[in-house]
Amino acid sequence: MGDCYPAGGRLIMNFFGDKNHKLVHGMVNGQGSLEGMRYGHCWVESKDTVLDHSNGKKLEIPTRVYYAIGGVDPAECKYYTPKEAAKFMSEEEHWGPWEMSGDPVKLNEDIPEEQKEIGDKKVKIKNKDMKNLKTFEAFINEAAYKVPASDFGKSMWKYYQVKGEKTWRVHCEYAIDQVKGDNDPEERDVVFFEAMPINNDIYIKIGGINNLKKSNASTYGKNFATTPEEFGEDPESVSSEAAKFLTDKDHLKWINKNAKSEGQKIKFAMKDDYTEVIKTLVNKALGR
Repeated sequence: MGDCYPAGGRLIMNFFGDKNHKLVHGMVNGQGSLEGMRYGHCWVESKDTVLDHSNGKKLEIPTRVYYAIGGVDPAECKYYTPKEAAKFMSEEEHWGPWEMSGDPVKLNEDIPEEQKEIGDKKVKIKNKDMKNLKTFEAFINEAAYKVPASDFGKSMWKYYQVKGEKTWRVHCEYAIDQVKGDNDPEERDVVFFEAMPINNDIYIKIGGINNLKKSNASTYGKNFATTPEEFGEDPESVSSEAAKFLTDKDHLKWINKNAKSEGQKIKFAMKDDYTEVIKTLVNKALGR
């Protein structure tokens, strides 16, 4: 039998973090002895190119050509990001299809010309591949949404003062909804730091906020407290200590508990040095 589902599944795992690649389960027209039949098939798409590595081949052709040859109807297809595909693989423990039958119908792998090339359905994922998948999943959970320090204070996420308050904030630039062009003001899809001067203290916090509306902001965990005098004596050390404290496991746990975008739970991995971000933020809050 054909191996389109395992081939496509293994291929998509190479493109984690690339929003341009999707795993596709669809129906294609058979050729040769299979003419007049439609079969379930699996491939990977990258923008305007189809990558079909089934049955030992490495076919890479324009999507419009592939769709025309195979009689592919996008309405019949299921499209998966690498993360979505990994989730189905882990839960179902087979390569697919997961949301369609893929059963042959009267009227498929290169497109298939022989019965032996038709994709075998629901092929169980072997232990070696499952181990790789678990590693892939762990990578997703730990580092899917890295938040580099360089992503703070850029473009529309520049340092700003909260209206009517002494508090200053800065958001990270990463924004899932921004990519999609959709936006739910109730979702917290980016991380922010804030510095709040109160009397002779400065409270530095971390939290989640909506990326476009700058709404639904909520700080999490414990605040890091310092004073203008203490900060002025050694801003580098104080900022470094605050950055490490606010991105420890407890604070990340609180942040990720409520992080959400496009209706889905998301996670942030904050493993960079945010010393300069904190230092700049506090200096602005102090009017320096």
